[in-house]
Amino acid sequence: MKGEPGSPNEMMFVYLRRKIWATGYIVREPQKSPKVQEIEEFDEDRVILPDEEVPLIEQRTLVYMRPKQVEAIGETSEPSTKPMAQEMAPTSKVSSRAEKAEFSHTITPTHQLLFRYSALTFNAHKIHFDTEYTQKVEGHKDLLVHGPLTLTFLLELLRNHMFALEKEYRVCEFQYRNIAPIYVGEKVHLYGRYLPDAPVPMQEEDDYNPRDKLIPMYDEMDDIRKELQRLGMNRDPDADLVQNKLRKKELRRMLATLTKESQKLEKFQLKPKRIIDYRNYELWAENDKGQVVVRGTALIEDLPAKVELTPEQQWKKYQSEMARNKKMMQKQQLKAHKDMVRQRRRERKQRLRYQQMERERVRREEKDKLLKEARAAIARGELPPDYQVDYSSVDAKVKELEAKHKAEREAAYEYLREGRSGEELRQDLGDDASWRVEVSEQYEQEDLGEEEDLEDEESESDDEFDEDEFDEEEFREERREEEYDDDDIDGRKGR
Repeated sequence: MKGEPGSPNEMMFVYLRRKIWATGYIVREPQKSPKVQEIEEFDEDRVILPDEEVPLIEQRTLVYMRPKQVEAIGETSEPSTKPMAQEMAPTSKVSSRAEKAEFSHTITPTHQLLFRYSALTFNAHKIHFDTEYTQKVEGHKDLLVHGPLTLTFLLELLRNHMFALEKEYRVCEFQYRNIAPIYVGEKVHLYGRYLPDAPVPMQEEDDYNPRDKLIPMYDEMDDIRKELQRLGMNRDPDADLVQNKLRKKELRRMLATLTKESQKLEKFQLKPKRIIDYRNYELWAENDKGQVVVRGTALIEDLPAKVELTPEQQWKKYQSEMARNKKMMQKQQLKAHKDMVRQRRRERKQRLRYQQMERERVRREEKDKLLKEARAAIARGELPPDYQVDYSSVDAKVKELEAKHKAEREAAYEYLREGRSGEELRQDLGDDASWRVEVSEQYEQEDLGEEEDLEDEESESDDEFDEDEFDEEEFREERREEEYDDDDIDGRKGR
Protein backbone atom coordinates (compact mmCIF):
# COMPACT_ATOMS: atom_id res chain seq x y z
CA MET A 1 0.00 0.00 0.00
CA LYS A 2 1.30 3.43 -0.88
CA GLY A 3 1.54 5.96 1.90
CA GLU A 4 2.74 9.54 2.08
CA PRO A 5 5.97 10.13 0.14
CA GLY A 6 9.02 10.39 2.40
CA SER A 7 7.29 8.88 5.42
CA PRO A 8 8.26 5.50 6.95
CA ASN A 9 4.88 4.18 5.76
CA GLU A 10 5.54 5.04 2.10
CA MET A 11 5.48 1.37 1.11
CA MET A 12 3.96 -0.88 3.74
CA PHE A 13 2.39 -4.33 3.54
CA VAL A 14 -1.28 -4.45 4.49
CA TYR A 15 -2.94 -7.54 5.91
CA LEU A 16 -6.59 -8.05 5.00
CA ARG A 17 -7.74 -7.57 8.57
CA ARG A 18 -9.95 -4.95 10.10
CA LYS A 19 -11.20 -3.97 6.63
CA ILE A 20 -14.51 -2.16 6.08
CA TRP A 21 -16.28 -1.09 2.91
CA ALA A 22 -16.37 2.66 3.36
CA THR A 23 -17.75 4.24 0.16
CA GLY A 24 -18.89 3.25 -3.29
CA TYR A 25 -20.16 4.60 -6.57
CA ILE A 26 -22.39 2.88 -9.15
CA VAL A 27 -23.19 4.23 -12.61
CA ARG A 28 -25.94 2.78 -14.82
CA GLU A 29 -27.92 -0.37 -14.47
CA PRO A 30 -26.36 -3.58 -15.84
CA GLN A 31 -28.22 -4.90 -18.87
CA LYS A 32 -26.10 -7.95 -19.76
CA SER A 33 -24.04 -10.57 -18.01
CA PRO A 34 -20.68 -8.81 -17.49
CA LYS A 35 -17.15 -10.00 -17.87
CA VAL A 36 -14.89 -8.97 -14.99
CA GLN A 37 -11.47 -7.60 -15.82
CA GLU A 38 -9.15 -7.05 -12.85
CA ILE A 39 -6.42 -4.41 -13.04
CA GLU A 40 -3.10 -5.18 -11.36
CA GLU A 41 -2.11 -1.54 -10.76
CA PHE A 42 -3.57 -0.23 -7.56
CA ASP A 43 -4.18 3.25 -8.92
CA GLU A 44 -6.45 1.97 -11.70
CA ASP A 45 -10.17 1.42 -11.24
CA ARG A 46 -11.87 -1.94 -11.27
CA VAL A 47 -14.08 -2.03 -14.38
CA ILE A 48 -16.75 -4.54 -15.34
CA LEU A 49 -16.80 -4.95 -19.12
CA PRO A 50 -19.74 -6.34 -21.14
CA ASP A 51 -19.72 -7.69 -24.68
CA GLU A 52 -20.10 -4.30 -26.40
CA GLU A 53 -20.13 -1.39 -23.94
CA VAL A 54 -19.69 -0.72 -20.24
CA PRO A 55 -23.09 -0.89 -18.51
CA LEU A 56 -21.81 -0.81 -14.94
CA ILE A 57 -18.92 1.05 -13.32
CA GLU A 58 -18.34 0.48 -9.62
CA GLN A 59 -15.80 2.34 -7.52
CA ARG A 60 -14.99 1.16 -4.01
CA THR A 61 -13.09 2.87 -1.21
CA LEU A 62 -11.67 0.43 1.30
CA VAL A 63 -10.27 1.59 4.64
CA TYR A 64 -7.47 -0.43 6.27
CA MET A 65 -6.55 0.16 9.95
CA ARG A 66 -3.38 -0.78 11.78
CA PRO A 67 -3.63 -3.41 14.50
CA LYS A 68 -3.79 -2.03 18.01
CA GLN A 69 -0.33 -1.62 19.59
CA VAL A 70 0.39 -3.99 22.52
CA GLU A 71 1.30 -2.03 25.66
CA ALA A 72 4.47 -2.81 27.57
CA ILE A 73 4.33 -5.18 30.53
CA GLY A 74 3.66 -3.36 33.78
CA GLU A 75 2.70 -0.09 32.19
CA THR A 76 -1.04 -0.89 32.35
CA SER A 77 -2.75 -2.87 35.00
CA GLU A 78 -5.76 -4.23 33.13
CA PRO A 79 -6.43 -4.59 29.37
CA SER A 80 -9.25 -2.59 27.93
CA THR A 81 -12.46 -4.53 27.49
CA LYS A 82 -14.05 -1.83 25.38
CA PRO A 83 -15.32 -3.34 22.10
CA MET A 84 -13.84 -2.25 18.82
CA ALA A 85 -17.24 -1.06 17.69
CA GLN A 86 -17.41 1.44 20.50
CA GLU A 87 -14.00 2.76 19.58
CA MET A 88 -15.11 3.19 15.96
CA ALA A 89 -18.46 4.77 16.84
CA PRO A 90 -18.63 8.58 16.97
CA THR A 91 -18.48 10.12 20.45
CA SER A 92 -20.70 13.11 19.67
CA LYS A 93 -24.41 12.99 20.25
CA VAL A 94 -26.35 11.75 17.23
CA SER A 95 -29.81 12.80 16.16
CA SER A 96 -32.16 10.82 13.93
CA ARG A 97 -33.24 12.24 10.55
CA ALA A 98 -36.37 10.12 10.36
CA GLU A 99 -38.68 13.18 10.40
CA LYS A 100 -37.24 14.32 7.03
CA ALA A 101 -38.04 11.04 5.27
CA GLU A 102 -40.94 10.72 2.80
CA PHE A 103 -40.92 6.91 2.68
CA SER A 104 -39.28 4.33 4.94
CA HIS A 105 -38.97 0.66 5.79
CA THR A 106 -37.50 -1.41 8.65
CA ILE A 107 -35.70 -4.73 8.30
CA THR A 108 -33.69 -7.01 10.61
CA PRO A 109 -30.77 -8.91 9.02
CA THR A 110 -30.45 -12.55 10.14
CA HIS A 111 -27.62 -15.08 10.08
CA GLN A 112 -29.34 -16.99 7.26
CA LEU A 113 -29.63 -13.80 5.19
CA LEU A 114 -25.93 -12.99 5.60
CA PHE A 115 -24.94 -16.55 4.69
CA ARG A 116 -27.09 -16.59 1.55
CA TYR A 117 -25.85 -13.17 0.46
CA SER A 118 -22.23 -14.28 0.95
CA ALA A 119 -22.90 -17.31 -1.23
CA LEU A 120 -24.67 -15.19 -3.82
CA THR A 121 -21.85 -12.65 -4.10
CA PHE A 122 -19.03 -15.22 -3.63
CA ASN A 123 -17.88 -13.31 -0.55
CA ALA A 124 -15.91 -15.67 1.75
CA HIS A 125 -14.93 -13.08 4.36
CA LYS A 126 -15.41 -14.63 7.83
CA ILE A 127 -16.77 -11.45 9.40
CA HIS A 128 -20.11 -12.23 7.73
CA PHE A 129 -20.60 -15.84 8.91
CA ASP A 130 -17.96 -16.73 11.59
CA THR A 131 -18.92 -15.17 14.95
CA GLU A 132 -15.83 -16.35 16.85
CA TYR A 133 -13.45 -14.97 14.25
CA THR A 134 -15.34 -11.68 14.13
CA GLN A 135 -15.20 -11.20 17.89
CA LYS A 136 -11.68 -12.44 18.66
CA VAL A 137 -9.74 -11.42 15.55
CA GLU A 138 -11.63 -8.45 14.12
CA GLY A 139 -12.82 -7.15 17.50
CA HIS A 140 -16.51 -6.68 16.60
CA LYS A 141 -19.32 -7.68 18.91
CA ASP A 142 -21.15 -9.74 16.28
CA LEU A 143 -21.28 -10.56 12.56
CA LEU A 144 -21.12 -7.57 10.21
CA VAL A 145 -23.78 -6.95 7.57
CA HIS A 146 -22.39 -6.65 4.04
CA GLY A 147 -22.02 -3.16 2.71
CA PRO A 148 -23.55 -4.16 -0.66
CA LEU A 149 -26.45 -5.78 1.22
CA THR A 150 -27.30 -2.45 2.85
CA LEU A 151 -27.03 -0.85 -0.60
CA THR A 152 -29.44 -3.50 -1.92
CA PHE A 153 -31.90 -2.63 0.86
CA LEU A 154 -31.83 1.06 -0.07
CA LEU A 155 -32.23 0.40 -3.81
CA GLU A 156 -35.16 -1.94 -3.12
CA LEU A 157 -36.74 0.80 -1.00
CA LEU A 158 -36.36 3.24 -3.90
CA ARG A 159 -37.71 0.72 -6.41
CA ASN A 160 -40.87 0.16 -4.35
CA HIS A 161 -41.34 3.93 -4.20
CA MET A 162 -40.95 4.26 -8.00
CA PHE A 163 -43.87 1.87 -8.51
CA ALA A 164 -46.17 4.54 -7.06
CA LEU A 165 -44.98 7.24 -9.50
CA GLU A 166 -46.98 8.25 -12.58
CA LYS A 167 -44.25 7.11 -15.00
CA GLU A 168 -41.83 4.24 -15.13
CA TYR A 169 -38.32 5.08 -13.90
CA ARG A 170 -34.99 3.37 -13.55
CA VAL A 171 -31.88 4.06 -11.48
CA CYS A 172 -29.08 5.47 -13.62
CA GLU A 173 -26.65 6.58 -10.89
CA PHE A 174 -26.17 5.98 -7.14
CA GLN A 175 -23.48 7.33 -4.80
CA TYR A 176 -23.25 6.10 -1.23
CA ARG A 177 -21.01 6.00 1.84
CA ASN A 178 -20.86 3.48 4.69
CA ILE A 179 -20.43 5.50 7.88
CA ALA A 180 -20.73 2.91 10.66
CA PRO A 181 -20.96 -0.90 10.82
CA ILE A 182 -24.28 -2.74 11.01
CA TYR A 183 -24.49 -5.92 13.09
CA VAL A 184 -26.65 -8.96 12.58
CA GLY A 185 -29.88 -9.09 14.59
CA GLU A 186 -30.15 -5.31 14.90
CA LYS A 187 -32.96 -3.44 13.23
CA VAL A 188 -32.06 -1.30 10.26
CA HIS A 189 -34.34 1.66 9.47
CA LEU A 190 -34.29 2.65 5.79
CA TYR A 191 -35.37 6.18 4.77
CA GLY A 192 -35.66 8.14 1.56
CA ARG A 193 -36.83 11.54 0.31
CA TYR A 194 -37.07 13.52 -2.92
CA LEU A 195 -34.57 16.34 -3.57
CA PRO A 196 -36.32 18.89 -5.82
CA ASP A 197 -33.44 21.40 -5.97
CA ALA A 198 -30.70 18.91 -6.79
CA PRO A 199 -28.88 19.47 -10.11
CA VAL A 200 -29.60 17.03 -12.94
CA PRO A 201 -27.18 16.07 -15.75
CA MET A 202 -27.42 17.83 -19.09
CA GLN A 203 -28.74 15.90 -22.03
CA GLU A 204 -26.01 15.14 -24.56
CA GLU A 205 -26.64 15.85 -28.23
CA ASP A 206 -25.87 13.17 -30.78
CA ASP A 207 -23.53 14.44 -33.47
CA TYR A 208 -24.48 11.80 -36.05
CA ASN A 209 -27.04 12.89 -38.63
CA PRO A 210 -27.41 11.06 -41.97
CA ARG A 211 -28.67 14.25 -43.65
CA ASP A 212 -25.20 15.76 -43.28
CA LYS A 213 -24.20 13.66 -46.30
CA LEU A 214 -26.50 15.68 -48.58
CA ILE A 215 -24.18 18.68 -49.11
CA PRO A 216 -21.14 16.69 -50.33
CA MET A 217 -23.51 14.49 -52.33
CA TYR A 218 -24.97 17.56 -54.09
CA ASP A 219 -21.45 18.79 -54.88
CA GLU A 220 -20.51 15.45 -56.40
CA MET A 221 -23.69 15.43 -58.50
CA ASP A 222 -22.89 18.93 -59.81
CA ASP A 223 -19.38 17.82 -60.80
CA ILE A 224 -20.80 14.82 -62.68
CA ARG A 225 -23.28 17.03 -64.55
CA LYS A 226 -20.51 19.44 -65.54
CA GLU A 227 -18.36 16.59 -66.84
CA LEU A 228 -21.30 15.19 -68.82
CA GLN A 229 -21.91 18.61 -70.32
CA ARG A 230 -18.24 18.95 -71.24
CA LEU A 231 -18.20 15.52 -72.91
CA GLY A 232 -21.37 16.35 -74.81
CA MET A 233 -19.95 19.61 -76.15
CA ASN A 234 -16.61 18.06 -77.11
CA ARG A 235 -16.27 18.22 -80.92
CA ASP A 236 -12.64 17.14 -81.13
CA PRO A 237 -12.24 14.81 -84.17
CA ASP A 238 -9.21 13.15 -82.57
CA ALA A 239 -11.20 12.07 -79.49
CA ASP A 240 -11.99 8.40 -79.02
CA LEU A 241 -15.75 8.10 -79.54
CA VAL A 242 -15.96 4.67 -77.93
CA GLN A 243 -14.20 5.78 -74.73
CA ASN A 244 -16.29 8.94 -74.68
CA LYS A 245 -19.48 6.92 -74.90
CA LEU A 246 -18.39 4.50 -72.16
CA ARG A 247 -17.44 7.40 -69.89
CA LYS A 248 -20.84 9.04 -70.41
CA LYS A 249 -22.58 5.77 -69.58
CA GLU A 250 -20.59 5.37 -66.36
CA LEU A 251 -21.26 8.99 -65.32
CA ARG A 252 -24.99 8.63 -65.95
CA ARG A 253 -25.05 5.48 -63.82
CA MET A 254 -23.23 7.25 -60.98
CA LEU A 255 -25.59 10.22 -61.25
CA ALA A 256 -28.66 7.96 -61.07
CA THR A 257 -27.29 6.21 -57.97
CA LEU A 258 -26.52 9.50 -56.22
CA THR A 259 -29.96 10.84 -57.12
CA LYS A 260 -31.69 7.86 -55.54
CA GLU A 261 -29.59 8.14 -52.37
CA SER A 262 -30.20 11.88 -52.11
CA GLN A 263 -33.95 11.37 -52.49
CA LYS A 264 -33.88 8.87 -49.63
CA LEU A 265 -31.93 11.27 -47.42
CA GLU A 266 -34.26 14.16 -48.28
CA LYS A 267 -37.28 12.15 -47.18
CA PHE A 268 -35.58 10.91 -44.01
CA GLN A 269 -36.34 12.90 -40.87
CA LEU A 270 -34.74 12.30 -37.50
CA LYS A 271 -37.17 11.84 -34.67
CA PRO A 272 -36.83 14.56 -32.03
CA LYS A 273 -34.85 13.40 -29.08
CA ARG A 274 -36.91 12.64 -26.03
CA ILE A 275 -36.58 14.98 -23.06
CA ILE A 276 -35.56 12.80 -20.15
CA ASP A 277 -37.16 13.46 -16.78
CA TYR A 278 -34.51 13.16 -14.05
CA ARG A 279 -35.15 12.95 -10.31
CA ASN A 280 -32.78 12.96 -7.35
CA TYR A 281 -33.44 11.07 -4.14
CA GLU A 282 -31.57 10.95 -0.86
CA LEU A 283 -31.39 7.54 0.80
CA TRP A 284 -29.96 6.62 4.20
CA ALA A 285 -30.08 3.88 6.83
CA GLU A 286 -30.07 4.22 10.64
CA ASN A 287 -29.66 1.79 13.51
CA ASP A 288 -31.80 1.64 16.65
CA LYS A 289 -29.79 4.46 18.24
CA GLY A 290 -30.66 6.83 15.40
CA GLN A 291 -27.13 6.82 14.06
CA VAL A 292 -26.79 7.07 10.26
CA VAL A 293 -24.83 4.04 9.13
CA VAL A 294 -25.22 4.37 5.31
CA ARG A 295 -25.98 7.48 3.31
CA GLY A 296 -26.24 8.12 -0.42
CA THR A 297 -28.01 9.88 -3.32
CA ALA A 298 -29.70 8.24 -6.30
CA LEU A 299 -30.44 9.68 -9.74
CA ILE A 300 -33.36 8.11 -11.63
CA GLU A 301 -34.68 8.74 -15.15
CA ASP A 302 -37.97 7.95 -16.80
CA LEU A 303 -38.17 5.15 -19.35
CA PRO A 304 -39.47 5.77 -22.88
CA ALA A 305 -42.78 4.32 -23.98
CA LYS A 306 -40.90 2.25 -26.54
CA VAL A 307 -37.30 1.51 -27.34
CA GLU A 308 -35.47 4.58 -28.58
CA LEU A 309 -33.17 4.25 -31.55
CA THR A 310 -30.02 6.17 -32.21
CA PRO A 311 -29.84 8.28 -35.41
CA GLU A 312 -27.70 5.62 -37.07
CA GLN A 313 -30.21 2.91 -36.11
CA GLN A 314 -33.06 5.10 -37.37
CA TRP A 315 -31.30 5.53 -40.73
CA LYS A 316 -30.70 1.77 -41.08
CA LYS A 317 -34.31 1.07 -40.16
CA TYR A 318 -35.49 3.63 -42.71
CA GLN A 319 -33.38 2.02 -45.45
CA SER A 320 -34.72 -1.45 -44.63
CA GLU A 321 -38.29 -0.14 -44.65
CA MET A 322 -37.71 1.54 -48.02
CA ALA A 323 -36.33 -1.70 -49.47
CA ARG A 324 -39.25 -3.68 -48.06
CA ASN A 325 -41.76 -1.15 -49.39
CA LYS A 326 -40.09 -1.28 -52.81
CA LYS A 327 -40.47 -5.07 -52.93
CA MET A 328 -44.09 -4.81 -51.84
CA MET A 329 -44.79 -2.18 -54.51
CA GLN A 330 -43.18 -4.38 -57.16
CA LYS A 331 -45.36 -7.31 -56.09
CA GLN A 332 -48.46 -5.11 -56.12
CA GLN A 333 -47.61 -3.73 -59.56
CA LEU A 334 -47.02 -7.23 -60.92
CA LYS A 335 -50.31 -8.41 -59.46
CA ALA A 336 -52.14 -5.39 -60.86
CA HIS A 337 -50.60 -6.01 -64.31
CA LYS A 338 -51.68 -9.66 -64.25
CA ASP A 339 -55.20 -8.67 -63.19
CA MET A 340 -55.34 -6.09 -65.99
CA VAL A 341 -54.24 -8.68 -68.59
CA ARG A 342 -56.85 -11.16 -67.34
CA GLN A 343 -59.54 -8.47 -67.40
CA ARG A 344 -58.63 -7.51 -70.97
CA ARG A 345 -58.78 -11.14 -72.05
CA ARG A 346 -62.19 -11.56 -70.44
CA GLU A 347 -63.47 -8.38 -72.08
CA ARG A 348 -62.13 -9.45 -75.48
CA LYS A 349 -63.75 -12.89 -75.22
CA GLN A 350 -67.00 -11.32 -74.11
CA ARG A 351 -66.87 -8.78 -76.95
CA LEU A 352 -66.22 -11.52 -79.54
CA ARG A 353 -69.03 -13.59 -78.07
CA TYR A 354 -71.44 -10.64 -78.30
CA GLN A 355 -70.39 -9.95 -81.89
CA GLN A 356 -70.92 -13.58 -82.85
CA MET A 357 -74.31 -13.63 -81.16
CA GLU A 358 -75.27 -10.42 -82.99
CA ARG A 359 -74.25 -11.88 -86.35
CA GLU A 360 -76.25 -15.03 -85.66
CA ARG A 361 -79.25 -12.95 -84.68
CA VAL A 362 -79.08 -10.83 -87.85
CA ARG A 363 -78.62 -13.95 -89.98
CA ARG A 364 -81.66 -15.62 -88.41
CA GLU A 365 -83.75 -12.49 -88.88
CA GLU A 366 -82.81 -12.25 -92.56
CA LYS A 367 -83.53 -15.92 -93.12
CA ASP A 368 -86.87 -15.68 -91.34
CA LYS A 369 -87.73 -12.65 -93.41
CA LEU A 370 -86.92 -14.45 -96.66
CA LEU A 371 -88.90 -17.49 -95.54
CA LYS A 372 -91.93 -15.36 -94.73
CA GLU A 373 -91.71 -13.63 -98.12
CA ALA A 374 -91.46 -16.99 -99.88
CA ARG A 375 -94.47 -18.37 -98.03
CA ALA A 376 -96.49 -15.26 -98.81
CA ALA A 377 -95.54 -15.50 -102.51
CA ILE A 378 -96.45 -19.18 -102.57
CA ALA A 379 -99.78 -18.35 -100.98
CA ARG A 380 -100.41 -15.78 -103.73
CA GLY A 381 -99.39 -18.30 -106.39
CA GLU A 382 -96.13 -16.68 -107.40
CA LEU A 383 -92.50 -17.16 -106.56
CA PRO A 384 -90.40 -14.53 -104.83
CA PRO A 385 -87.47 -13.07 -106.83
CA ASP A 386 -84.86 -15.07 -104.90
CA TYR A 387 -86.61 -18.35 -105.67
CA GLN A 388 -87.20 -17.83 -109.42
CA VAL A 389 -85.05 -20.11 -111.56
CA ASP A 390 -84.04 -19.34 -115.16
CA TYR A 391 -84.79 -22.58 -117.03
CA SER A 392 -83.77 -21.30 -120.50
CA SER A 393 -80.18 -22.46 -120.02
CA VAL A 394 -81.43 -25.83 -118.77
CA ASP A 395 -83.62 -26.27 -121.85
CA ALA A 396 -80.69 -25.44 -124.16
CA LYS A 397 -78.51 -28.03 -122.41
CA VAL A 398 -81.21 -30.64 -122.66
CA LYS A 399 -81.68 -30.05 -126.39
CA GLU A 400 -77.90 -30.17 -126.96
CA LEU A 401 -77.68 -33.50 -125.12
CA GLU A 402 -80.59 -34.91 -127.09
CA ALA A 403 -78.92 -34.06 -130.41
CA LYS A 404 -75.59 -35.52 -129.27
CA HIS A 405 -77.19 -38.74 -128.06
CA LYS A 406 -79.10 -39.11 -131.27
CA ALA A 407 -75.95 -38.72 -133.39
CA GLU A 408 -74.08 -41.27 -131.27
CA ARG A 409 -76.88 -43.79 -131.53
CA GLU A 410 -77.03 -43.41 -135.30
CA ALA A 411 -73.27 -43.95 -135.53
CA ALA A 412 -73.58 -47.05 -133.38
CA TYR A 413 -76.37 -48.47 -135.51
CA GLU A 414 -74.29 -47.83 -138.61
CA TYR A 415 -71.33 -49.77 -137.13
CA LEU A 416 -73.57 -52.66 -136.18
CA ARG A 417 -75.18 -52.82 -139.62
CA GLU A 418 -71.73 -53.03 -141.20
CA GLY A 419 -70.92 -56.00 -138.95
CA ARG A 420 -68.24 -54.32 -136.95
CA SER A 421 -67.64 -55.21 -133.28
CA GLY A 422 -68.33 -53.12 -130.15
CA GLU A 423 -64.57 -52.92 -129.43
CA GLU A 424 -63.97 -51.12 -132.71
CA LEU A 425 -66.85 -48.79 -131.88
CA ARG A 426 -65.24 -47.91 -128.51
CA GLN A 427 -61.89 -47.21 -130.18
CA ASP A 428 -63.47 -44.90 -132.74
CA LEU A 429 -65.60 -43.04 -130.19
CA GLY A 430 -62.78 -42.73 -127.61
CA ASP A 431 -62.98 -42.20 -123.82
CA ASP A 432 -64.73 -38.83 -124.23
CA ALA A 433 -67.89 -40.41 -125.58
CA SER A 434 -71.00 -39.74 -123.53
CA TRP A 435 -72.09 -43.38 -123.70
CA ARG A 436 -70.56 -46.86 -124.37
CA VAL A 437 -71.90 -50.06 -125.79
CA GLU A 438 -71.51 -52.85 -123.21
CA VAL A 439 -72.81 -55.91 -125.15
CA SER A 440 -71.35 -59.21 -126.33
CA GLU A 441 -70.55 -60.14 -129.94
CA GLN A 442 -73.03 -63.04 -130.04
CA TYR A 443 -76.20 -60.93 -129.54
CA GLU A 444 -75.21 -57.54 -130.86
CA GLN A 445 -77.84 -57.91 -133.64
CA GLU A 446 -80.56 -58.85 -131.12
CA ASP A 447 -80.08 -55.76 -128.91
CA LEU A 448 -80.30 -53.17 -131.65
CA GLY A 449 -83.58 -51.82 -130.26
CA GLU A 450 -82.37 -51.53 -126.61
CA GLU A 451 -81.23 -48.19 -125.22
CA GLU A 452 -78.41 -47.67 -122.66
CA ASP A 453 -78.08 -45.01 -119.97
CA LEU A 454 -76.07 -41.98 -121.02
CA GLU A 455 -73.82 -39.96 -118.69
CA ASP A 456 -73.59 -36.24 -119.29
CA GLU A 457 -70.15 -35.09 -117.97
CA GLU A 458 -70.35 -31.56 -119.33
CA SER A 459 -73.55 -30.57 -117.44
CA GLU A 460 -72.48 -32.62 -114.33
CA SER A 461 -76.05 -33.81 -113.96
CA ASP A 462 -77.13 -37.22 -112.74
CA ASP A 463 -80.56 -36.97 -114.33
CA GLU A 464 -81.40 -39.66 -116.87
CA PHE A 465 -83.11 -38.62 -120.08
CA ASP A 466 -85.06 -40.87 -122.35
CA GLU A 467 -85.85 -39.71 -125.84
CA ASP A 468 -89.26 -41.29 -125.91
CA GLU A 469 -90.28 -40.72 -122.24
CA PHE A 470 -88.73 -37.24 -121.59
CA ASP A 471 -91.34 -34.58 -120.95
CA GLU A 472 -90.14 -30.98 -120.51
CA GLU A 473 -93.11 -29.80 -118.43
CA GLU A 474 -92.89 -32.69 -115.96
CA PHE A 475 -89.14 -32.06 -115.53
CA ARG A 476 -89.76 -28.40 -114.58
CA GLU A 477 -92.46 -29.35 -112.01
CA GLU A 478 -90.18 -31.87 -110.32
CA ARG A 479 -87.31 -29.37 -110.05
CA ARG A 480 -89.61 -26.72 -108.61
CA GLU A 481 -90.97 -29.06 -105.92
CA GLU A 482 -87.44 -30.13 -104.89
CA GLU A 483 -86.31 -26.50 -104.42
CA TYR A 484 -89.32 -25.63 -102.26
CA ASP A 485 -88.78 -28.73 -100.13
CA ASP A 486 -85.10 -27.79 -99.53
CA ASP A 487 -86.00 -24.23 -98.51
CA ASP A 488 -88.67 -25.47 -96.14
CA ILE A 489 -86.17 -27.81 -94.44
CA ASP A 490 -83.61 -24.95 -94.05
CA GLY A 491 -86.24 -22.68 -92.51
CA ARG A 492 -87.18 -25.29 -89.94
CA LYS A 493 -83.53 -25.78 -88.98
CA GLY A 494 -83.08 -22.02 -88.56
CA ARG A 495 -86.08 -21.82 -86.22
